[in-house]
Order: sequence, then C-alpha cells, then structure tokens
Amino acid sequence: MATYNEFKEWIEQEMQKRGWRQADLARAGEMDPVTLNRILNMERKAGPDSCSAIARALGLPPEDVFRRAGLLPKLPEENSTLRRINLRLRELLNDERGQVVLPQIDVIVEALYRQAFGDKGTRTPEEKDNAEDAKAVRIRRDEKE
Repeated sequence: MATYNEFKEWIEQEMQKRGWRQADLARAGEMDPVTLNRILNMERKAGPDSCSAIARALGLPPEDVFRRAGLLPKLPEENSTLRRINLRLRELLNDERGQVVLPQIDVIVEALYRQAFGDKGTRTPEEKDNAEDAKAVRIRRDEKE
C-alpha cells in the first residue's frame, strides 16, 4: 500500500504534467479547493469523495486514485491500458449515443481475437454462444432500424 506522502507527491506530479495549480485541479474535479489544499498539506487524508473528484479531474479510473491513496489494495501486475479501455467502455455504456458504436467495437474485438488466436481461437463453447447471441441481437436491431 502506498504511503500518504507518495499519494501527495503523485498528485503534485500529475498537476505539474498538466501545468496546473491546486485551483485548476479543484475546479476540474469540482471539489472544494480548501479540501484539496488540506490533502496536499497532509492535514487530512483523501476520502472516497475527494479521490473520485481527483480521478474525474485527471481523467483516470477512480479505482486508480483510490489505490494510490491507500483506500484500495494494489492489484498485482496492474494494467493501466486495460483499465483506461474499461473506463471508456463503461462511459459508452452509460450514454445512449455510445450504444451506437458498440457494434463496431464488437467487430474490432472479434478481429483482434481472430488475429491473436486464428479462426478457431481458444473460445469456450459458452463464449462462442455469447458471441452468436450478441450477433443475433445486433442483426435484429439493425433490421428494425
């Protein structure tokens, strides 16, 4: 688990990368600037609300910030790329406009899967059934439109 000083230093590095002051981070995260100042002066620890605001400001998955703050345990061999993709997909799923691109994403994932594993791949029968079900739903939806 990270020390609180490491968390503070990480936030300061992230602000420096962006050329931000504390006020900029607080504004971007829609958080009280006094709260952020107290966190960075190590007068108070960041809680879930503060970590969520910092994550929002930095465009990071909240769980990343929670882990850096010591609110969640570190994951073994973290994969930040996969987490960023996951965050973006969750954002798409929560937005009606994002639903439009999901079929294209499915096609891309299928192509990458085939490229990695060949035509047969290593899918289990259940994974194959799920892919066929998703394809059938897309076809029915496309026919309605």
